[in-house]
Amino acid sequence: MRKGADGPEIGAYLTAKRDAAMSDPLFADLPMTPDVMQYHNDVVATLPQGAVLLLSSMGYPNQAWRQGPAAWGVQFHFETSAEHLRGWARTEGRELTGRLGPMLDSADEVMAEVWREFAHRFVAFAAQPPIAPAAPKRLLPVVGIDE
Repeated sequence: MRKGADGPEIGAYLTAKRDAAMSDPLFADLPMTPDVMQYHNDVVATLPQGAVLLLSSMGYPNQAWRQGPAAWGVQFHFETSAEHLRGWARTEGRELTGRLGPMLDSADEVMAEVWREFAHRFVAFAAQPPIAPAAPKRLLPVVGIDE
C-alpha cells in the first residue's frame, strides 16, 4: 500500500473486468464494467505474489484480486451507499471525486443490485468452500521385517 499519486478516490468509479474474472466464482457474473463506491487515500500499488487480477480501473488498476482458490481483496466498498460516502466526505471536509458526482444517488440502485448479488455469491461460496487437495501420503520405511 502507498498513498495514491493521483489523490484520493471518493465517489462512484467505473471498473472493468479482467480475463481471469470470467471464471472467478464471485466476479464471473458481474457486468463487464461495474461501478464501485470508492473512499480511500491509499492504494494497492502491487498485488501479492501469485494474486490474480479481477477488476481494474483507469486511475488505480488493482481494484480486485484473488489470492489462491478462496481469498479475495478489493480496493473499493461494495457494502456502502452514496449517502454514506457523502457523510464520510462531509466529516473529513472532502469533495466527491467520482465520475457521477451529483448523480451519485442514481447509481445506488444499480450498484446495490450488482453488489447484493455478489455478496450472496460470497455467502454461498463460504458455505461450500473448495475442498483442499489431500496431502500426499508419506510412505514410511519398514524396518526389521525379513523378506
